[in-house]
Amino acid sequence: EYGKQWYQRRVRGACSRLSQVTETSTSVEEEIPDREELAKFFRESSEHRSRMREERRKQSVRALDRRNYETNDHVDRAGRMRKLYGEWYEEVASLEAMLSLKYETYCDENQPVLWPVLPFKTFK
Repeated sequence: EYGKQWYQRRVRGACSRLSQVTETSTSVEEEIPDREELAKFFRESSEHRSRMREERRKQSVRALDRRNYETNDHVDRAGRMRKLYGEWYEEVASLEAMLSLKYETYCDENQPVLWPVLPFKTFK
């Protein structure tokens, strides 16, 4: 993949060649850089831009798919629970929801102090 550094090297190289040509040449025709090389550079730049545009589009589609998967997780969750618990999956799901609700209610009412995460000092 071509990156920002690749472009910077290409532009610096083209500029240095152009400055070398303008310093040593006296006629206008010699000041123009090699047209084939310049055309190749612009062609590669255009191809790189189109590849990067396509890659960004694919990444945004993947991010959208991931977001849709996360929002539709409850549908997937029911299927997973059905697979794990068989005919009892509804009862297990309701028990899990009830315990979760009780825990959240307890935490809201009592505001428990979180245990500090401190390393233990070990003595040698």
